Amino acid sequence: MVTKFVNQYDFPIDEVKNHNPVVKRYNAIDPNSYLIPDLVPIEERNQIIKELFEVEWQPVSVTGMSGNWQPGDPIGSYRTSNYNQEYADVLWNRIKDFIPSKRFFDDEDPTDWDGHSLWEPIGVSPLFRFIKYHDEGWLVVHYDAPYIESDDVRTLQSFVIYLDHSETITGGATRYLHDPQKDVPVTERVLTDEVRAADEDEIRLNFKPDNGTGVIFDHRMLHDAEKVKGEGSKSLFALTLCIGRSTDETR
Repeated sequence: MVTKFVNQYDFPIDEVKNHNPVVKRYNAIDPNSYLIPDLVPIEERNQIIKELFEVEWQPVSVTGMSGNWQPGDPIGSYRTSNYNQEYADVLWNRIKDFIPSKRFFDDEDPTDWDGHSLWEPIGVSPLFRFIKYHDEGWLVVHYDAPYIESDDVRTLQSFVIYLDHSETITGGATRYLHDPQKDVPVTERVLTDEVRAADEDEIRLNFKPDNGTGVIFDHRMLHDAEKVKGEGSKSLFALTLCIGRSTDETR
């Protein structure tokens, strides 16, 4: 799980206090999505941002893939990663009481539930994927993908936390799109990235939250990252939430 991610650095996130954010259903994305304002308080954000200033970021292409970028190519974003089980547990403890203890899936759910309808959330992935966008940076129209640990354990939802957004930039919204494959079962969808930005008539939600906000949504929700313009940056980290454990007795 660790070695496949871009540019991994080890740094601590240790100045953590008790904190009890409110987790809300966020139907604007999907009935199984969640919005968590003030998930990461300012003291923690400042510590993370300070640590990130010390690491060397790796440029990646507009697809978010390091292997697709060569010097001289347009830079979509910059990436670094941190494996931190302790902080993943901190975040899980902040939200777990709001997440249903079991979830039933059917063909209308936009995530890879592997043909087994009943899953149990057990935690947050400890692999933190930090992403930073500068002027002209953006991310193509895409679906997120699961991490599959075993037949019984896989990720089912994406978990994005917004760290910092300079007042000197415009753009940078996460844009959730009208999906032409919405009524197609996930197993039958074409899930490859589209190397383009969304058209205006495709956008159903421009999501540009306050710093420290978390959002959770099923992996196969179609979205992109709007181009950033101006001096400064937008930074966030993307995790996978609810490494699910199958509780389907037919498995």
